[in-house]
Amino acid sequence: QVCNSKDDVSGFKVHDRVLVHNLLDVQWYEARITKVDASAGECKVHFHGWSDTRDEWIQVGPRLVPLSSANASILFEKGDPVVARFQDGRWYDASIFKKQANGLLQLTWLDQDPADRIKRSHDIHHRPTAIHIRHRPT
Repeated sequence: QVCNSKDDVSGFKVHDRVLVHNLLDVQWYEARITKVDASAGECKVHFHGWSDTRDEWIQVGPRLVPLSSANASILFEKGDPVVARFQDGRWYDASIFKKQANGLLQLTWLDQDPADRIKRSHDIHHRPTAIHIRHRPT
């Protein structure tokens, strides 16, 4: 579901998890809404794994999509460097080996451990890289 009008801002709430499309590197990033400005038709988002200085105001439209299990796998492509939760509950470096048809992702752990390689997207996050973010005074 893509929110395309200012009226849809009311559908977004603080703490909602969303996907944000970055126009510079044409990637989707996981974020959480921290503020909603209905009069401006914008939501302020905090990107997972980034400092608060990278928070961005996003105009409601095709760049802002509610995160769901149905669309979360678009965050990842084969070869992407990630951190993932291992069966011991800790997070370790890995890369995406394969996207499965059922939405699960198969990993290759950095240490080549063959165990616990099939994950749901909520157990995987991109390793942060530098991106340009538009800032708006609060």
